[in-house]
Amino acid sequence: MSSVLLLGIILLCAAALGCALWLLRGPRAGEPGATRVRVTRVLALIYTVFTALGTIILVLNTLLAPTVSVRLPVAPFWPTLPPGAQIEGPTASVVGGGFLSADVQVEGLTVGTRVLLAVESLGTGVLLVTLGALILLLCSNLLAGKPFTGTLVRALGAAAGIVLLAGFALQICGDLGAWRASAEALSVTSASWPATVDLELLGTPYGQPLPTERMNVSLWPIAVSLVLLVLAGLIRAGSRLQRDSEGLI
Repeated sequence: MSSVLLLGIILLCAAALGCALWLLRGPRAGEPGATRVRVTRVLALIYTVFTALGTIILVLNTLLAPTVSVRLPVAPFWPTLPPGAQIEGPTASVVGGGFLSADVQVEGLTVGTRVLLAVESLGTGVLLVTLGALILLLCSNLLAGKPFTGTLVRALGAAAGIVLLAGFALQICGDLGAWRASAEALSVTSASWPATVDLELLGTPYGQPLPTERMNVSLWPIAVSLVLLVLAGLIRAGSRLQRDSEGLI
């Protein structure tokens, strides 16, 4: 375990514990269910703090660490034995297809590739932190006795925009970064090998997977953004009803 990762874990635990104790010391509402809401708020805060600090650590690791964990897209590849080699045991044989990706640790990536991969991690973290922040805000409103507020409406609208931008950014940057990493690690300009191969190397996969560009952009950010906007509309309508009912009292 690296010193940076160990320090990050210590900071995560200390920050989460401190925030949890701070919230639990001061109850603000006494109606039934307030304790459940307060506990939910504490859990949401712990989740948000852990996610935010974990994202920072992951982004820094991607940018600065000597090796980077990445899933490389490759052209369909299946290892073959050297010419003349024979094996016994398998009762079936692979006649087509192969691996389409490989989870590896890569050393020597360029800065541009690291930045693209870091943006993927950052976008994922931003989405998760946004979710935690919304839960925190909703719990705070419930404890204050005002579940429908303009602040929550604006927060939901902002969250919809964040989900839309971050959702597409993390997918596009992640795929581009993985493709560039694949090209940097697997592109071959020339190769040579001896005429004879040591039989002790029969267990070694022969061949070289080739890099390939693969973009898989899903439209889920649009769907999630629309759901958040619908929720914002419902909260806005509830806010009007809340003001009208207060005016009748």
